Amino acid sequence: PTLDFSGFRFLVVEMRSVGGNQIVKLDIKDVTHADSAAAQRVPLALTTEWQTIPVDLSAFSTVDRRHLYVVAEFGFEGGAAATVSCRRIYYSP
Repeated sequence: PTLDFSGFRFLVVEMRSVGGNQIVKLDIKDVTHADSAAAQRVPLALTTEWQTIPVDLSAFSTVDRRHLYVVAEFGFEGGAAATVSCRRIYYSP
């Protein structure tokens, strides 16, 4: 099943890094990217302070927001794990 998020313009995250500056990659996937690593990722630069980061959904230009399969996913720079905290994720018009 997929979800229609076409009515939203931003994906907003409230995050921080626990152990210093980190780059986290934010991803959303539609049904065509469901189990693929070939999706678009948006890098987020985190510090140890809480940050509210609005991500314009136009950054995911190849994703069909009418058919989202994964509404938010995080990856780490270079594939190495890091410790981050996320206290809120939401979509905004």
